[in-house]
Amino acid sequence: MRYEFIQELINNIDNVSWEKIIDLGNALEFKIKSDEQQLLQLKKELNATKIILSERLKYSTNTGNFEPKLMMDILSLIEKTEALSTQYNVDLQHFQLYLRLVLEKLKREKLVVKRFPDQKGFDNKKPELESLDPK
Repeated sequence: MRYEFIQELINNIDNVSWEKIIDLGNALEFKIKSDEQQLLQLKKELNATKIILSERLKYSTNTGNFEPKLMMDILSLIEKTEALSTQYNVDLQHFQLYLRLVLEKLKREKLVVKRFPDQKGFDNKKPELESLDPK
């Protein structure tokens, strides 16, 4: 899978179905070639994370109920993969781009910020997110 392909999907996110995004995630492979125990463990954890994310997306797509926590979890996962990429000197850019694709699709279709901070500044409360789905 090429970086340009995922970037093209991000640019045309309105024309990409959730099924295609889920299939793309399932096709991702982590090419970490090492016998080092830490890297093998990292690869297992990334594969498990990919499977869990795929199942959460399938469930949300089937029920039409996208939970706001999913968006926060993806943001957290992007930060974590960036740190892991640096720490272990491995290329996780495909997975990071995939996560950005999912995030962009969520932003465009499913979630909206319901409450903004007051004019004086942030009131240390997280914005409330609401699903746009009628269910």
